[in-house]
Amino acid sequence: MFFIDDLDRCDPAQIIDLLEAVKLFFDLKHVFVFLAVDKEVIDRGIEVKYSEFKFAEGRAAAVGAEYIEKMVQLPLQLFPVGRTQVASFMEALSPSAAGRALAPLHELVSPNPRKIKRILNILAVTQAIAEATPELADLDFAVMARLVLLQVQSSDLYAAVSRQPDLLAILESCYSGEIKVNEPQNFVKFGDRRSAVQAFCKTYYLPESYLAGLFKDAGFAKLDPSLATYLTMLGG
Repeated sequence: MFFIDDLDRCDPAQIIDLLEAVKLFFDLKHVFVFLAVDKEVIDRGIEVKYSEFKFAEGRAAAVGAEYIEKMVQLPLQLFPVGRTQVASFMEALSPSAAGRALAPLHELVSPNPRKIKRILNILAVTQAIAEATPELADLDFAVMARLVLLQVQSSDLYAAVSRQPDLLAILESCYSGEIKVNEPQNFVKFGDRRSAVQAFCKTYYLPESYLAGLFKDAGFAKLDPSLATYLTMLGG
């Protein structure tokens, strides 16, 4: 019995090479091979491996499906993780203060077990460091949880605010309605930065995304002078 996982981390062409090797060498009686694969990755691998055949538009995906059908005798699909499952998973993984700090935001967490574990691990380490450092005793872990969520789920936005922490407070004002992103006069107070700040806000003001919930009553504006400390704790 063999288990093959993490194929999505391989080069597309290598994925097909590996699957062909499995078919060639392990197509034996009493031998079971379990493949954990992303169908889209297989389709991409087919497209790369056999690109010289010039498949018709849309044909590559069909070829990928047919390729898997010839190998896999019993396909099983994992359904998306539901919101109640996300909350249960978080509680089971981290009953500590770090987990409780994240609990109010569980509706905003991506239903991806790997990302959830990463978020909880970062919070747990941050909590341990803060508890061992008297100067950090006043850290607000509700705010820290929001920043960790931002770091894991929106790395480009997090990279921007880690360089300019005050952008967190500015973007919070956009989500609260205090600043209208399409009105230039709202950004005059930022002086030479006004065009850049407005462009930043236009890029990341996404009221239909999880960011609306993350920035709602986030408290970034109140902590503006000390936001750099929070970001430094997280590697910003």
